[in-house]
Amino acid sequence: MRKMNLTIVAGAVAALIGALLVLSYGRNVDEKIAQGRALVDVLVADADLEQGTPATELAVRTEQIADAYVAEGAISDVSEVAGSVLASAVPAGTQLTSGMFATEAAGTTLRPEQGHVAISIQVNLAAGVARYLSAGDFVDVYATYERIQDAPIASNRSKLILSGVRVLSVNLAPAGEVTDAGAIDAGLPADQSMVVLEVLPREGESLVNAATLGFVHLGLIGEGEEHSTTTGVNPDDVVKSRGDR
Repeated sequence: MRKMNLTIVAGAVAALIGALLVLSYGRNVDEKIAQGRALVDVLVADADLEQGTPATELAVRTEQIADAYVAEGAISDVSEVAGSVLASAVPAGTQLTSGMFATEAAGTTLRPEQGHVAISIQVNLAAGVARYLSAGDFVDVYATYERIQDAPIASNRSKLILSGVRVLSVNLAPAGEVTDAGAIDAGLPADQSMVVLEVLPREGESLVNAATLGFVHLGLIGEGEEHSTTTGVNPDDVVKSRGDR
């Protein structure tokens, strides 16, 4: 009888310990959820995705991912990017974000002609003609240099350096992107355009110099147009009246 009582007590203690462990586990789960481990539905590339693929034709799957590991701007349904195409190739298994998509025209890519080179520059949306550019357009390229000590020629000077340059591709930061972190995760800072231009190698030297050391501004022009360059202007030239020039 005594042994039976001990067995009953031991069973009760074991059951109590088990209940406490279950309770502790439940609390641990709740804590993890509270710490950013709630599961979120995210679209993931089910295969390698090619640039220019329409959003509605993507090979994707839905995965539940802890929200602490969800990419900024991640999407859960293709309807969120309807009417757009992939701006660049995406490897299988990658979370899809809104910043990976562009308008169909912007997602188009052209190849440079023989003897020319393709050079990409990053400009803000205003300097990049504010979402008006698409592959196949032609632009003028202006360069502005801030004041450089002991360099009076370039000091505060803006100049048309290239004209009639063909646009090969345009990659735009998504409209409405408000956080730098989110756009950087997508490969492009907020309010920026990545424009690839077709130039001659010698013209590329001027373009790289301006994009690296100065500020580049693009002007949309018609096909076949080409404007002559000048010596450029500085602030004094701008404020002179027409009669003073």
